[in-house]
Amino acid sequence: MLEQGSPCFGHGVARRVVRFEPQSRERHVELLHERRIAEHRGTAERGGDLLGHGEVHAIEHGRSVVAGELIVDAAQTVGRLPIDVSRAGIDLLAITGHKELFGLQGTGALYIREDIDPLPLCYGGTGSRSSELEQPVELPDRFESGTLNAHGISGLKAGVEFVATTGVGPIREHEIALLERLGAGLQRLKSVHTHGPTDQRALIGIVPLTFDTLSPPEVAEILDTRYGVATRAGLHCAPTAHRTIGTLETGTLRVSLSYLNTDEDIDYLLECLSEITAP
Repeated sequence: MLEQGSPCFGHGVARRVVRFEPQSRERHVELLHERRIAEHRGTAERGGDLLGHGEVHAIEHGRSVVAGELIVDAAQTVGRLPIDVSRAGIDLLAITGHKELFGLQGTGALYIREDIDPLPLCYGGTGSRSSELEQPVELPDRFESGTLNAHGISGLKAGVEFVATTGVGPIREHEIALLERLGAGLQRLKSVHTHGPTDQRALIGIVPLTFDTLSPPEVAEILDTRYGVATRAGLHCAPTAHRTIGTLETGTLRVSLSYLNTDEDIDYLLECLSEITAP
């Protein structure tokens, strides 16, 4: 689950990458039965394939031979899906604030199970116990060195309150409706290809696209400069995922949907893609 080149390598850490196959979801987490520390990404950055944290829990506890910690990267799922860390057996949960929590870049959080005590990443400047040379043991001071991003945290708080007020359920249902509308429209564009499950409920609001005659960066540039549509082209920090779906050389165009998008946004995007890819 750890990528080659991670700073963990050379420090007694071994890795095993499990190749994801949608038709065999259990294989995606087959290493859990022998892990010391395992990382699980709730969704793939490039494709939005959804493997629920509950599924990891069911597989893990069904084998009853798990040792170590389960670390979940929920950057793409928090705010879109309910997450119960106790029920899912999650030990550490990492989230970002600038995706579906509607916060600013540079914000996020790390949930740490109460009986786990990892070493701090940074030391000093906590604003408490300044007379001591050792890092404070109190939380959250122990893991929050330096001046905090108060403006960003304030914005993240507003985003979290918006999600809590709106409800994760309605947010998810709206996202699925947008995915279904987009998926139906893309089927009519013969030179546009999607990657990943066809069942929209097996996805979050990330849709990767490739094209017959244009590269993903070319389409992204045209969408931006000519139509005012923001997408992202490339490997999306997930080269092994692109290797799995055969797009490592080309990358994909990633369309990201949000609760704030509308049916009109989807129709406009489809119209733009139709014009761009027309013979």
